[in-house]
Amino acid sequence: MRSKSTFPPAIYIDAQRADFPITYLDPENVESVWVVKGEDSINKKSGIIYITTKNHLPPLTLADISRGQPGLKEKNVLYIIDDKMITDTINVRIDSSIIVRIEAVHSADIPYLVKGGEPFGVLLISTKINFKKPEKDQIRLQ
Repeated sequence: MRSKSTFPPAIYIDAQRADFPITYLDPENVESVWVVKGEDSINKKSGIIYITTKNHLPPLTLADISRGQPGLKEKNVLYIIDDKMITDTINVRIDSSIIVRIEAVHSADIPYLVKGGEPFGVLLISTKINFKKPEKDQIRLQ
């Protein structure tokens, strides 16, 4: 009996190799998925997954997102997506169709961050995956 592969499949989104987790891909934006298994694929160890999106736009890098933010002048930026701090800022990609809100703030504006040291920018990204709308009577303090 052959053992199952421990290698992840090669993933292509709109004909571009996705060398990143596809956590932030909107399933509503997926037009088709085509799976080519082991021996039938070029990548014989684990297969290939081809994903075609409806809008045919490549997922955004965090650098792409921060580049368009006015007021984000710091070189060092902390990225928080859906209340989770992102440590792998190089490989994360986000399907633009799931982004609900992007807010650029300064580290000094966030009370729970440790003060001291050089100030840095914070990019708060909310997605459809985990977005919670404030209730009618809820007041949001900043």
